[in-house]
Amino acid sequence: MPSSYPTTIPVAIELAWKLQPMTVLDLGCGYGKYGTLFREYLGLRHRDVLNGDCAQGSYDDLRDGHVRIDAVEGWAPYVGELHNIVYDNVYIENIVEFCQRPWQVEYDLAFLCDVVEHIERPAGRALLETVAQRARMGVFVSLPYHDTEQGSVFGNTLETHQSHWRCREFRALAPFVKVGRKGGSLMAFLTRNRACYHTVCGSAFRRKLRLVRDAFCDTW
Repeated sequence: MPSSYPTTIPVAIELAWKLQPMTVLDLGCGYGKYGTLFREYLGLRHRDVLNGDCAQGSYDDLRDGHVRIDAVEGWAPYVGELHNIVYDNVYIENIVEFCQRPWQVEYDLAFLCDVVEHIERPAGRALLETVAQRARMGVFVSLPYHDTEQGSVFGNTLETHQSHWRCREFRALAPFVKVGRKGGSLMAFLTRNRACYHTVCGSAFRRKLRLVRDAFCDTW
């Protein structure tokens, strides 16, 4: 399916909010959900940082402002009007092939949500190593935690699951790696940038305190 577990959404958006990338590459964009969210929150984030007040801006200011968001999608029928509104560029191309050649833009953050399980393991490992090396801030990856079988969907053979990954397998792909699980998703942030790694991880002690606080405060 060109979608993913909803539990990934707050993690991905919080990561982008902390890092404040100016250029984002959404590899395997599917419905375009994350492009929409990045466009909204990064647009607001940068307007807030640069102007100190986003109240007077229009939607056009957010769309044509400071953030560039590009997408790569291997299955053309997924791409619709929303993609043309949200993304600056949409490349209809196989992701592995796209990442094998030089990029026209130096992207700050690369994003692969429920993508690598659709690629055979050797090609997937090479893809992640390449993207982690090129993305200046790093690459965020999510995929199903459990090994699930899936064939073609909507006539798209690219939807077939080709590999399953464990947390430990990500730690050898970049100098700094944060790996975890939330709901049904395994998530990893791979980077060669120590400062970005610490920005994403924050204080482990404070993070645990926040989890305890939230457990008592959340009532829904």
